[in-house]
Amino acid sequence: MPRSLKWCLASLGALAALAAAVLLFFDWNAFKPYLEKKASRQSGRSIGLDDISVDLSLTPLIIFSGLRIGNIEEGSEGDMLTLERLAFRIELLELLRGRVVLPTVAFDQPKLLLERLDTETANWQFEDNAAGLAVSGPAPEDRTEMPVIGSLTISNGELRYRDRVEDLDVTMIVDTATGAASNSENAVRLAGEGQIKDSPFTLDLTGGSIQHLRDPDRPYPFAAHLKIGETEAWLDGTIDQPFDMRGFDMEMRLRGSNAARLFPVLDLALPETPPFDVEGRLRYDGIVWRFDPFSGTMGDSDLAGSLHYSTETERGRLTGDLHSKVLDFDDLAGFIGATPDTGAGETASAEQTQKAAREDGTERVIPDEPIDIAQLKAMDADVVYSAASVATEDLPIDRLDAKVILENGHLRLAPASFGIQAERIDAFVDLDGTRAVPHIRARFDIRQLPLKEVLTTFVTDLAEDSETFGAIGGQAEIEGTGQSLHEFLASADGRIGLATEGGRIGGILVELAGLDIAEALGLVVTELLPIRWTGLTRI
Repeated sequence: MPRSLKWCLASLGALAALAAAVLLFFDWNAFKPYLEKKASRQSGRSIGLDDISVDLSLTPLIIFSGLRIGNIEEGSEGDMLTLERLAFRIELLELLRGRVVLPTVAFDQPKLLLERLDTETANWQFEDNAAGLAVSGPAPEDRTEMPVIGSLTISNGELRYRDRVEDLDVTMIVDTATGAASNSENAVRLAGEGQIKDSPFTLDLTGGSIQHLRDPDRPYPFAAHLKIGETEAWLDGTIDQPFDMRGFDMEMRLRGSNAARLFPVLDLALPETPPFDVEGRLRYDGIVWRFDPFSGTMGDSDLAGSLHYSTETERGRLTGDLHSKVLDFDDLAGFIGATPDTGAGETASAEQTQKAAREDGTERVIPDEPIDIAQLKAMDADVVYSAASVATEDLPIDRLDAKVILENGHLRLAPASFGIQAERIDAFVDLDGTRAVPHIRARFDIRQLPLKEVLTTFVTDLAEDSETFGAIGGQAEIEGTGQSLHEFLASADGRIGLATEGGRIGGILVELAGLDIAEALGLVVTELLPIRWTGLTRI
């Protein structure tokens, strides 16, 4: 071997040894001021590090300690992210090929605060000062941009989400999250708890592997159990676009004590109901949620059909087609602010049972529950409902059809039709919730009802009055204002016009006609929805 070649090889060996020695004993923290300055200028945020260490190999172990990312100026806290320790390995040979492969990633005590201040400002929007652009955040735009991660662990993590627009403040403790790139059976798991608008919140979610998350040709599978207060949901399905939160397709079971309790969380303006338990297929395409079809129970009634909720407009719009084979009529009590029957064999929540106990023995006939104006303005709706048969001991009603329209604070029944034998009563109601005090107009069209059967419902000794028989028809109109049904009837004015066909009216109907309209309607409402009272009190 020529001397010059030997000298060159020896020199290269010496340089390699020197480079290895430098790298082995190099103080990587010398890069820290440069990295902090560069990252802070690039993101428009204050970014700091306490320590950097590197264990060299073909898959070097890199450890960042004391990582901090500052919050936006308007944020509620100084830091958006604090991280006690981030440790990961990276495959250098794959990096040279243009692929980011991380055999292991471990987060220790990460605390992440996500805040939305208004419809246009959120702290996960970073400003790229080099490009003069605002970027949405660290999430990749495409699933294939996700780095290949072999195993992921998160210990003692905390995620907090604040949303001033939706008035949400959620804190979730992340206990574990593990996954494997090569083993699809080793799924990602996330468990946590916290608060949503003063309601306790728990989440247990299991998803596909990290590698599965990168595959754009396969929907990402997941299963979750979510509980907010007394409402629980079980979800099992897939999502096509995990980073955009679009393309959900899952089976869902939803159970709760009262559908109205969903309003603070989901902004769905639903009426007070007895306990419900429904399940069906839930899908979301980025604009419309579709719970279609579903079936289950509400109180002592069966309930099935479809619901669609569109987020395309600011308030959101709910459309639906619901039906029951058998409706237990007192399950509708919440629609007028009353409490459903809580007697033996009736289904009611603990809260409704307590409320009924407080009302028991009072003399008030008409419910005094305030109308929730905020719910009326929260969304629009167009929902139809039908019940093939009606279970009630006190009424001759045998079927029900209703159409409910809610638009810009106006609630309308257009109409609600109560079937009585071959005929019906049509109720048209318009509630204007845009005023400081709601204004209500109602019209009742009575279509040739069997007089004796109807009056027997309200007057127990009518059977002895042989002078009353035939059919009755007519119309009643009433208009007034009030924060509740009780206040409305107290201020209401209107008229009633009745006529009979092929029959006679005995003294009992004349006696009913002597009541003022509010008291007469109070009696009817009380009988329609069995509210506890002792004797009839004039309003």
